[in-house]
Amino acid sequence: MKHLVIFFVLLILFDTTAAYSQESDASARSKNKENVVKVIVFGDSLVAGFGLGEEHTFKKALERKLESVGYDIVRVLDGTFTGLTTQLALERVQIVLDFNPDIVILALGSNDAFSKKNPQDTYSNLANILQTLQRNNVKILLTGVKLPKGAHPQYQDKFQSMYEYLADKYKIELYPNILKDIAGNTDLTLADKIHPNQAGMETIVNNVYPHLELILFRQFKEIILQEKRKEILKKQY
Repeated sequence: MKHLVIFFVLLILFDTTAAYSQESDASARSKNKENVVKVIVFGDSLVAGFGLGEEHTFKKALERKLESVGYDIVRVLDGTFTGLTTQLALERVQIVLDFNPDIVILALGSNDAFSKKNPQDTYSNLANILQTLQRNNVKILLTGVKLPKGAHPQYQDKFQSMYEYLADKYKIELYPNILKDIAGNTDLTLADKIHPNQAGMETIVNNVYPHLELILFRQFKEIILQEKRKEILKKQY
């Protein structure tokens, strides 16, 4: 409950005026009148900064990454909290939509696996979340999770293939394994060897970022180029 309250508070702190269309740059430009691309990170403890301070959440690490590459038009909102399952996320997806996101980074499923939820239920929940987001013209970056070796082996193949199938079915960008380079690496994880430490969170963001950049440029290239032109003109005069 504490993390859910934090989730609401963090969202309320941000402006909510940008809107998204995945059909074309023209429609994105007409709806996104402030030339701001709003990204919401909607996920569980793997991206919520479990055991870390606020400055080391996925949101904060992504903000730093975007700033370093010059994406000033992107605003990142935090919709993460520890313990989030796909069922809870499905019940709360409308809350995310109330903030008019252009892009949602969906990082869910690990809690389902570790609590031994039926993979079919996880699939159904994720499919319903994806359908709801797409009905509202939200572009999606889905992150899968490959469980560490020896952890619930009966789930390994089912979970891996589930994310790939969903990405193909709904034609969305997929980062297959959010724990790539992380799980089992004591230099990048907390004592449990699963949750990322500060360096691990930066690694996750660096791994995921190229997939987000594809969406940004594919869907919002005109907005991005327009802002870059403004920056160039400011420097010239």
